[in-house]
Parts: sequence; C-alpha cells; structure tokens
Amino acid sequence: MATRTLIRNAHILTQNDARDVYKRGSVLIEDARIARVDDRADVQESGAEIIDAEGMALLPGLVNAHSHIMCILLRGGLSADRRLMDWRLNVMAPGQAFYTPDDAAVATKLFTIEAIRSGTTTVVTNERVERPLSEAMLGALIESGMRSVFVLCFNEVGPTGKLAERAGSLTAAWPRDFPSHLKDGDSFLSEMTFLFEKYHGERNGRIHIWPGPNIPVYVKGETFRRVSGWASERNLRVSTHVSEDPMESTVGGLPVVQHLAAWGLLSPDLVAAHCIHLGDEDIRLLRESGTRVVHLPSSNLYLGSGIAPVPRMMMAGVPVALGTDNANCNDMANMFWEMRLACLLHKGVNADPAAMSAQQALDMATRNGAAALGMDDEIGVIEPGKRADLILFDLDRPHLRPLHHLPSGLVYQSQGSEVQWVWVDGEPLMEDGKLTWLSPKEEKQVLERAQTASTAVAGRAGLQMPGS
Repeated sequence: MATRTLIRNAHILTQNDARDVYKRGSVLIEDARIARVDDRADVQESGAEIIDAEGMALLPGLVNAHSHIMCILLRGGLSADRRLMDWRLNVMAPGQAFYTPDDAAVATKLFTIEAIRSGTTTVVTNERVERPLSEAMLGALIESGMRSVFVLCFNEVGPTGKLAERAGSLTAAWPRDFPSHLKDGDSFLSEMTFLFEKYHGERNGRIHIWPGPNIPVYVKGETFRRVSGWASERNLRVSTHVSEDPMESTVGGLPVVQHLAAWGLLSPDLVAAHCIHLGDEDIRLLRESGTRVVHLPSSNLYLGSGIAPVPRMMMAGVPVALGTDNANCNDMANMFWEMRLACLLHKGVNADPAAMSAQQALDMATRNGAAALGMDDEIGVIEPGKRADLILFDLDRPHLRPLHHLPSGLVYQSQGSEVQWVWVDGEPLMEDGKLTWLSPKEEKQVLERAQTASTAVAGRAGLQMPGS
C-alpha cells in the first residue's frame, strides 16, 4: 500500500465548519492522515499514488453511531411485522441464545461487507453476549479494518410489575426458557476489564471498547453510576438505550431522562439511543448536560416504536447523530438509506418540508456521529490533520442526473451502492468496487455461510419461519 495517495479531480464535500464544497478538488493522504486539501484539480505530488476521481464525489466516511451487528442473521423475514417487545422476546432473545462463535463471526463479516460497500467507515455495535461471542465478533471487526466501537451491554435486573406481566404474556406460548444473561456490577466490570485490556486500541487504535448499561429500567442507578465512573477513568463513553418503549420510559416514578439526571448520569460522555418519548423538560436536560443522542429512524418505524422529536431536539441544541440500530429491525446496514429516511420522515410528521434538510442529515451521519463518539478531532470532516477515513462515490449514475446540489443528491437520490472506494486511516478497504480484505470468492462464501448459519440458528431456536 502506498503511504502517499493523491485523490484529484473530485467533487469534495468537506463537511468542515464552513461546509465547503469544491467541484474539482484534490486531497493528499500521507500515511493515515489527510495532509492537504486543495480546491483545484491540477495538483501534482511526486511519488504519490494518483487516483483520478473524475465524475466522483469525495466525502468523509459515514459514522453509524448505534447498531447491533450480531443479530443480522435474524433478518430476512424472521423479525418482520412485530412490535418491539414481541420482536425482542420472541426473536432476538431466543435467536441469539443459539448463536455459536462461528455464527457471530460470520454475522459480523456480513454486516461489515454491507456497511463498507455503502460507505460506512465507523460503527458502534452494542452487544449483550458472553465472551466467546464477543471475541469472535472482535476478531472479525479487526479483520475488516473498520473503525469500530464494541459496546458490551448488560442488564442487572429483569422486568417487574406491568413489564413482567407483559413479558409473560408475550412469551406464554414459548416452549422453553432462555438464559437471561443478567449481570451485577462486579461480574460486568470484570468482563469489561478483560475485553478492554485485550482489545482496546487494537488495529492501530481503530478498535474501542465501551460499557453499555443496556436500558436504565433494568440497571440500578448505583450500578449505572459505578460503570460510568469506570468508563470515565479510562476516557471512554457509555452507550445506553433511552425511551424506546413507553413502558420502559419511566424509572422509579420519573421519566427516564430525569431519572438519569437525578443520578448525575447525563453528560457529554453518555450516548443515548432512541429518545422517542420525551417531554420539554427531558429535552432541556439533554441539552444542558451535552448528552449525545442517536436517531434510529428505520428501527423505530419498523417496530412501530414511535418517532423521536429530532427537529425539536436539534432546535434546542441537543447534538444528534444517526445509526441503523439492530440489523434485524431495519433490515439494512446502509447509512445512505438512513439519511434519506430521516429527512423524509420528519418533513412528513411535522408537515414541514424544512423540518430537516439534506445538510443536517449529512451532518448527523458524519461530523455529529464523530462528535458523539468523542472522535471529532480525528474523523467526520475532510481537512488537514484529520484521519483519512474517506469514501469516493460514483456520480455517473442515471438516478443522479441532473445534479445541482451535492448534499441533496447524496441524501435524496443515492442508494449507497455508488460507493467505489473506502479508506480508513488511509488504508483502502475497498478499491474500485472490490474489497481489499476479502477476495471475491471469499466474499461470496461469507454470503453463503450467512444464509446457512441463519437457517441453523432459527432451527435451533425454534423460531417461526416466514410463511409457516
């Protein structure tokens, strides 16, 4: 691999503070970083590998700020047309209980292939799994070369009261019990310490390990605070799920955001996914604390969970990023689709075509995502000194003509398959439409193995197959 690469003749979407766009520009990569950005195409650089990007757009790699990678083997119809709790209790829990480490590895490879091919260079995956599966996933993430945050999640207590009644009703016909994987603070932090010490910083700093108190109603306040303190000591962020389901949106008589505030848990280091069922006071607390929110439009629509008040949050000054959520309640790992859906969704439900712009959606998928992860000094924009996490996007497609405004074209007209080149730390993960870390034969084998593994997992778990 060349240590110096000059990309020239590109239509550059910098995503810098000024949101500069250069119709014919050049970017020089030296080792892992962007060395120079020029607003002209006729740049020469002795000794550099030259990539002529005529007819292509160069933009920062996309940041998927919240996903659950492993469950991708449970898509394809197994999860369709179910409400959140039915999906969680009757597909997710039993399905993942029957994964092997090989299943976890092939699931991760399948996800990373799809994500890289559609321009994602950084992903946050939240996984409530035991060590053999965690290590299998981390091995596959390292192999892919993606910048990855692996969040080990846990619940400490099970549902009680009306939550328990609902869970019992939804699973009453289920023929067997599955492990709850509940963990107390000591056992969770023991496992976190193992993963952190073994994997954090792997692949030249691309792998990050965070803790994830899964859902506040299932984690005691004192334990959540202890885990947050452990993370703070190591300069890590904490990932959680906030107000996805109405019945999980109250803890101890308080709305969940106010519960987290009472425990001193809201902060710029907390990354809160969903945030659907919020009031004005919740939004105020999120803004004042600097808590990072991740919007997951496909998942929230797929499961009928509701629609997060993202325009209200953004107008109030709450930082919002974007993610794909579970790979089996989306059912894609494509951030271009997520940007388009976010824009159209909020225009519609607010009866306001200006409720969210294409530029705002791009911000959510790049610079806002980087900021949510605490990586905005490193990624999310194209400017000198930043890490060279970049994608080249083919504009010479029928659905991209005519094109007058690049952000609008990328958000409203794109499919993700236009991505042809992908770099992370200046290392190409895809060149001219071909993955560099898997041969075409190996890529095809991953797809075949994923189908076989999915069928086997569904069979072992006794999941209902579509049409049966």
